[in-house]
Amino acid sequence: MMKKTGKKLLLTAFLAAMLPTTVFAGSGDILPDSGTELISQETADALSDWDLRAARYEITARHGKEVYSQDMKDYFESTGWYQPSDSYDISSLSDTEKTNIQTLYNEELERKQQTAREQFEENQRISASGDVQVMSSSFVYMDSPYAYEDLVGTWVYDADPTYPHVLEIREEGGLFYYEYYSIAPGNDSGIGFANTYTKWGRFHGLAELNTETGYLTCYNDDTKDSGIFESYVYDVMSDTFVEATNDQYRKSFSKNDEFEYVL
Repeated sequence: MMKKTGKKLLLTAFLAAMLPTTVFAGSGDILPDSGTELISQETADALSDWDLRAARYEITARHGKEVYSQDMKDYFESTGWYQPSDSYDISSLSDTEKTNIQTLYNEELERKQQTAREQFEENQRISASGDVQVMSSSFVYMDSPYAYEDLVGTWVYDADPTYPHVLEIREEGGLFYYEYYSIAPGNDSGIGFANTYTKWGRFHGLAELNTETGYLTCYNDDTKDSGIFESYVYDVMSDTFVEATNDQYRKSFSKNDEFEYVL
């Protein structure tokens, strides 16, 4: 019995060393009061990158929002309370919860932007030395990690709010799919009363995100063999997904899960 117990303790210690320490926290929450109390900037600053991300997801996970990344699945499934639901609705979040999500996200974004600045400055230094010619002077080409948890939802390009373009990302059976369309006032013939509108040029298919680089590929249909409809790259400095084409004009899509088309 003593030998078995000793081995079990060693195994537990080994797992604790390999996984984030918060997985073994007694409460099962990183910030237990984040649903009712505002998070201070000092609290956000003190969190590790992993805890910062998980603390933000746990606010929505309490309401049933699903997580997709394996490390997040492992963590939340260990809490005992995590029960993802297809009926999750962003409107179920309180104002306090929304503020806390934004506080945590802003800290995450600031850290990513600082990394991008350092990478950009290093590229500029290399280019100035004449050793290597960097591909671009734009931050949009700075690789930055991005997670499916944040990708799923609604992305909007609304430089002209009357004719916005929308990119919706959803998950189904462990795979991710997109629907792309533009919106215009009027009926299918392009004319109509002020209270009608039409979704034009609707495309849909498989979506694949490189979580290390923030590069998003949308295929023509539900298979990779169908060819690429459009590719996007995450621009960490503007916090948008930008069309990765050779055209001079690129649409930038911002995340807006509460988007509603207003005529």
